[in-house]
Amino acid sequence: SIPWAMALILENQIIFVQGYENKLTMFYFIGGGLNLVLNSILAAVGITKPEWYILTTIVAELLVIALDILLINNKLIDLRKLFIHSGKYVLYSSGFFIIYGLVEWIHPVPMIVNGALLLNILMIIVICVIYYVGLLALAKDEIFYDVINAVKGKVLKKG
Repeated sequence: SIPWAMALILENQIIFVQGYENKLTMFYFIGGGLNLVLNSILAAVGITKPEWYILTTIVAELLVIALDILLINNKLIDLRKLFIHSGKYVLYSSGFFIIYGLVEWIHPVPMIVNGALLLNILMIIVICVIYYVGLLALAKDEIFYDVINAVKGKVLKKG
């Protein structure tokens, strides 16, 4: 699931927005052609198990993703920065699991929709928001500060 999610991000947020739809279409034709060739080989040798055909589709999709990455690295942006930012935010958000676990350990409630469960959910959300905002501020995250400055600019204009 991760490679396909990354492929969608690469295609929709980078390649398509930059106007390289024709390259994207060509990559899909290449991947589809590879899938067709591999499936034909399987059929020709008498392999009928569906998992082999799923594998050929995965191989073709991975080729499309590789072509996406090559295009982006060579013509559009340096993907290292994208991966570093993504990795940083995944690391930051992993604290949410710890917060959830701590709240459930300190204040366990049965998974029945009632006031106690809703209070736990609200507590987890509030603590996670405080944690994340504090972490972004401590890390001096430039995107976070850009958003803060944009909001301050809007508020000060209206106020």
